[in-house]
Amino acid sequence: MKNPKHIQQLSLLESACELVAKVGVAGLRTRDIARNAGVSVGTLHYCFETKEALLHALYGYLLERARDEIEHLLEAGSHRADCVHARIVVRLRVLSSNSTAIKAWRAFTGAAWTDETIRAIYVQHLAEQRSIYEAIVAAGRADGSFPGLPNVSDKMAAALVFGLYEGVRTQWLMDPSAFTINEYADAMFEWMTGAGALSEKDDKNGEKDGIG
Repeated sequence: MKNPKHIQQLSLLESACELVAKVGVAGLRTRDIARNAGVSVGTLHYCFETKEALLHALYGYLLERARDEIEHLLEAGSHRADCVHARIVVRLRVLSSNSTAIKAWRAFTGAAWTDETIRAIYVQHLAEQRSIYEAIVAAGRADGSFPGLPNVSDKMAAALVFGLYEGVRTQWLMDPSAFTINEYADAMFEWMTGAGALSEKDDKNGEKDGIG
């Protein structure tokens, strides 16, 4: 059973999430969070002693909310190619969603460029994400899912893959006419799984064997 303080903390984090989605992190004020949650500023400081503590808690709250919304997309089976394809779909969902949690998450991560506290939190998030991709890359190489990946360390390959995930956000959000997000997802999936290279190889073998 949740204690009263924990319930108040959740209410304040929900309030902060709603406000960040509307005004961004730069416009976030503790008094507005308290007012929106229907409590006093004193109650807010009882639950979170500093604004930095609140922001750290908000990061975890936003991450959990975002994961809750898209968790079913990651239930793609044990094959590593399926896992990475699911993560591509997740990225597309994050790009296109207008939910409060996703809008707040985008505002939160965007603030990392100008807010040192948010930056430190987001750097930790990036390290966690690279670690996840590194494990996927290592397992995918072991089971042969990713023949298209370059012959570099798993750590570097993970950084390359994560860079492609992050890159689509900037490119597509700035200029949606450049390409469709489905085209981007398909191209990235083919690169990692070597689907294009395998198709070319099959075509050449077909010509050699007099097929087609």
